[in-house]
Amino acid sequence: MSKRKLEVEDILRIIRIGEIEISGRGDIAYTVSRADIDKNKYVGEIRILWSDGTESYYYGKDDSTPRWSPDGNRIAFISRRDADEKDKGSGIYVVGKGGEPRRVAWFKHGVSQIKWLDNRYLVASASTPVKGYDEDGDYIESDEAPIWFDRYGLIAGKYDQLYRVDVESGRVNKLTDEKYGVYSYEIIGNTIFYTTLQDWKNPVVNILKKMPVGGEAREIISDMHIGGLKNVNGKLYFLGHRLEIGISSHNRLFLLYNEMPECLTCGILDRDIYKVSGPYKNDLIIMYPDEGRGVLARYSSGELEPIVKGDFVVYNFECIDDFIVYSASYPDRPTELFKYSESENIQLTHLNDWLPEEVKLYKPRYHRIQSQGEEVDGWVLVPNKESDKYPFILYVHGGPKGMYGYGFYAEMQLMVSNGFIVGYCNPHGSEGYSEEFADIRGRYGDIDYKQIMDFVKFVVENYPVDTEKTAVTGISYGGY
Repeated sequence: MSKRKLEVEDILRIIRIGEIEISGRGDIAYTVSRADIDKNKYVGEIRILWSDGTESYYYGKDDSTPRWSPDGNRIAFISRRDADEKDKGSGIYVVGKGGEPRRVAWFKHGVSQIKWLDNRYLVASASTPVKGYDEDGDYIESDEAPIWFDRYGLIAGKYDQLYRVDVESGRVNKLTDEKYGVYSYEIIGNTIFYTTLQDWKNPVVNILKKMPVGGEAREIISDMHIGGLKNVNGKLYFLGHRLEIGISSHNRLFLLYNEMPECLTCGILDRDIYKVSGPYKNDLIIMYPDEGRGVLARYSSGELEPIVKGDFVVYNFECIDDFIVYSASYPDRPTELFKYSESENIQLTHLNDWLPEEVKLYKPRYHRIQSQGEEVDGWVLVPNKESDKYPFILYVHGGPKGMYGYGFYAEMQLMVSNGFIVGYCNPHGSEGYSEEFADIRGRYGDIDYKQIMDFVKFVVENYPVDTEKTAVTGISYGGY
């Protein structure tokens, strides 16, 4: 049976996979979101693949952030499932296998993250008004509003603080009162490590603090970008840099050793690390972009071994000692969940298998060109219908430290299915290459523009492009 053409409605039916969380027993919780056209929003859902082969589903209002209790008997998550549209904020809920979720606490300004302190207590990162709010909370006055990030840390006069939440009684105790809030945190035993800002005018420079629960916090590291805190076997690992090339500096893997940062990947990896987790086979696993791909690599005793790598993009992962679970997409296949163990990859979910089964999807043709003394990776999607010439659309990614490559790009698939040649590339400043390649300070719209135009010239010379019908589109910096 011949496959049909991709339609806009198909794109809206694609299910997205978000967070992944694995219990010590091997139970896998993950979040999905799907478009609700009537409500003009994405709605969230938590799904659980139990180690005994059964499944559970929790669908409420904006269910997110599943976290297993240390004993694996319960899962906590963030939701608005009991709220009316007029109610502000979000709550923390707890549920055991086969039970109904129970609300533990509600935060009227919202909850960002939760982590288990032990089997009874959670530590929540929740928004707290600082100044400038009226009684309704819908008018804000502030003279501190940096404009650096898209999703967090910028709401004037409101910052996240840490709270201890008693799961049984619902009692909430505030743990921190940082002037510029808490950005990331991790728990080791009865000690909390967290980051705050050093100066609101430069929100990529952090301070790392150490605080016993119920005690006073003290500063242990400053003058660094610090994030992605992770407790692995009682040791604190984190991702960070010292702004070697400003905000585009690569994150490196650090170990907190004698309260000092020890860089573990300096000199062995010149890529921007997105995440660290573990242990898997007693080793650390890191995720990083590489020339249009997403890679999982195993770190052990100063050596790195890529273990999940190919012509696809890995978006997220978690692991226990026995296996790794990760989400990934291919150029012609939307995101699914996969399980890796001892060199074997198994597809766990089939949320979007219907799309390549029903619809004609396209694999890009890869090219590496020489431009401005550098090599530039590019990809071209070509329609399969008969024509002497095709209109051409150039896509330019955001960032500028963004990356195109071997992921699934629904918009591009829609364009090529409607008869356009589509091209995209990774010019100087892009993610997934060396830090030197990412350094575009003082050359915005200069070297990258020239390399993009060299790529366009290559496409025009090697593909049947109708040069009277060409267009360009971009995301964020690409639009600029």
